[in-house]
Amino acid sequence: MDEKGLEIDEYTQSALTRMYIDARMVEKSWLWFMRFHRTGNMTSECYYDNIDAYGVGRNERFNDAVATFKEMLDDDVGVMPDDCTFKSLGLVLVKCGLSKRAVARLEAGLKKDY
Repeated sequence: MDEKGLEIDEYTQSALTRMYIDARMVEKSWLWFMRFHRTGNMTSECYYDNIDAYGVGRNERFNDAVATFKEMLDDDVGVMPDDCTFKSLGLVLVKCGLSKRAVARLEAGLKKDY
């Protein structure tokens, strides 16, 4: 895509990240995600898709999903989570067997105390 000069939007980025995960090319998907994360132009929907791709049991990358969520909250990034983002994080935590942690995170989200 780069060689052809094609512009890659956030939806394409999310789809490519998921494609690499499905193909068991997790490191390649992580590098792809980080490339776009560093631009600071990703929306909360794009972060949601990436958290979902990494966290919902795929390749057991729970720590990466939570790290992505935490980076999203970084002041330098400037993206605030929305309801969908918190629901995604909650789903990730529950599927990883961390239900109590999920409840605490979702309650923090309701209080806007991330």
